[in-house]
Amino acid sequence: MALIGMLQQQASGANAWGAYHLAGTEPVSAFTFTSMVRTQLLTHLEGRGEQITLGEVQPLKHHHDAKLRRVLNCRRVLDVFGVHQKPWRLEAGRMLDAWCLTRENNRVSNTGASA
Repeated sequence: MALIGMLQQQASGANAWGAYHLAGTEPVSAFTFTSMVRTQLLTHLEGRGEQITLGEVQPLKHHHDAKLRRVLNCRRVLDVFGVHQKPWRLEAGRMLDAWCLTRENNRVSNTGASA
């Protein structure tokens, strides 16, 4: 819904441009976000009886091997568009549930279509 509201404001002539992070209420590093999504995905798949090996998540680095200390911060979305975001951790679980169901349904459809 946040994206729809932002797009409607843009379509109505809002003078807002640039990069915006839709990550949640608290700032979070890309590494932390990716690690959490990876862990939840693995848990969801294992809960469905799937054994899968996911790639390793590594922090981003500058060209001189120093850790990149950037965060996903949604304050700008609130300041520019007035969108109050919800905590992302709960929604990530719901989205992964939906993704797993869609993935499973696609597998069944493809298997049924070829049989």
